[in-house]
Amino acid sequence: MNEIKRLDALTISKIAAGEVIDRPVSVVKELVENSIDAGATRIQVTLQRGGLDLIRVVDNGAGISSDQLALAITDHATSKIQSMEDLYSIYSMGFRGEALASIRHVSHLTVTSRVATVPLGAMITASGAHIGSPAPVAYEIGTQIQVMDLFRNMPVRQKFLKSAATEFSYVNELMIGMALLHPYIEFTLTHDGKEIINTIGVSSLEDRSALFWGKALRHHMLNIDFSLSEFRIQGKISEPSVTFSSRAKQIVSVNDRIIRSAVLQKAISQAMADTIPSGRFPGIVLRILVPPDQVDINIHPQKQDVRFVNSGFIFDLIVKAIRSAINERSAPRDPGYHLAVPMSVPTWGGETVTASHTEVLFRALQWPSAEPSASAVPFGGTFLQLFETYIVIDAGKSMLILDQHAVHERILYEQIKNRSAQVAYQQPLLAAQVISLTAPQYARCQEVLDAIRELGFEIEEFGANQIVIRQVPVTLAGPSPDTVVVALISQLMEVESSVWDQVLQDKDRLQRMACRAAIKAGKRMSALEVQSMIFDLIRSPNNFTCPHGRPLFIEWTKADFERMFLRT
Repeated sequence: MNEIKRLDALTISKIAAGEVIDRPVSVVKELVENSIDAGATRIQVTLQRGGLDLIRVVDNGAGISSDQLALAITDHATSKIQSMEDLYSIYSMGFRGEALASIRHVSHLTVTSRVATVPLGAMITASGAHIGSPAPVAYEIGTQIQVMDLFRNMPVRQKFLKSAATEFSYVNELMIGMALLHPYIEFTLTHDGKEIINTIGVSSLEDRSALFWGKALRHHMLNIDFSLSEFRIQGKISEPSVTFSSRAKQIVSVNDRIIRSAVLQKAISQAMADTIPSGRFPGIVLRILVPPDQVDINIHPQKQDVRFVNSGFIFDLIVKAIRSAINERSAPRDPGYHLAVPMSVPTWGGETVTASHTEVLFRALQWPSAEPSASAVPFGGTFLQLFETYIVIDAGKSMLILDQHAVHERILYEQIKNRSAQVAYQQPLLAAQVISLTAPQYARCQEVLDAIRELGFEIEEFGANQIVIRQVPVTLAGPSPDTVVVALISQLMEVESSVWDQVLQDKDRLQRMACRAAIKAGKRMSALEVQSMIFDLIRSPNNFTCPHGRPLFIEWTKADFERMFLRT
């Protein structure tokens, strides 16, 4: 066995630098977060060769005084915390105290800054263990940090870097996220002399999402704003009718730090589970604001993840916040009456927006301001049924095309789902079923046994790592109650204290019930049935998509026809 020896200071510093700084995007993230903490309203990032040759970050923040410059790039020096306890009461984004020092150890670093109280700024250079002395220099209020030859003295680290284009793509993705989370800050990003991002004059989240994710999103983002005590969930999410093929357009932050968390991604997916197709993802910018003592931000060297005191509570809060945003947007005015024929909801799939939802129906169908009588037909009774499948409505300024089966299926699905959620009757099993669990599953089951019983299960401990099921909720009465219970326990292990969404877990069965009962393609519909379908569509608690995520209707305006006939 080799002799144990104490590492020298330089090796220790390089190990610490490797934990915090692993590629150019790590440098940019640390520097931009410091600029935000400094109160900057304008941040300019310049790169050469993906950041390997040059990274320059310029801001108009508060600046660093000349007598603090050398200390700012010294190991473990920070203005953000003074003691261990401060780690659990911190709101700033940067705090570690080793970011600038870590950058210094793996590059040639130059910091130029000026505060408002003095006429001149100061500049300092550093590289490795060497830290120069501050020199006076003419400079505007704010800070410029220049990082050259990243990892020049760590060839082993360079081997793990990708091409300059790939490294730049990581920085570009980060800057898009920063720009979306901080719309009040003007960002620019320049790479090899070419301006890539410029948000000057684009100061709303809607406009920035359109800038980065496509103009189609401008009018199709739902507002998220949900609070409970000191916890708040804010942001924007694309309508269920506008989805994407990956999670690339999902920006999530906790107390304004961008993070990547499998638990939070799962919460977003669960919230959207019965409104978008499987394998599709919404665009979302989500700000999770929690008391600092309810989150540990010190579990990841690069602050890419956090740990909550109660992750299940946050999980459920996100689900409720997103569903509230969807329900609020789709919730219609109640016309005060209900016709006999139940029906369904509106939306479309893919990344190209073709129609809105409830607002489109109100506007296009010219819903009367006064309460209509039961015999009133807002669209004048004028409709055409194509292929005994699609309902075409002349709405004056536009034309609506509804899928009669999809619309009816959504309405029935919502009715069945609501009834299932409200009535949790129990059904005894013909024979009690014994389930063998792993030791961790059994331990977790013991902790949450009461919560499982509240969902409608009659369940007891049976023996060593075994439980027995005697009754199940009617909505989950199927051939495999053991599978349902094991899935429930697994979720409660993965997301501590999360409230299990029993109705959503049985989504497939409820969908099949609604699909079988819905009006089929090929049925000839009367004017009264069409009228009732539209009334119920407007009244539906979710009128974006069918339960499978397919569109409910599309709208063609006069402008659309003029484009098709080249009249523009």
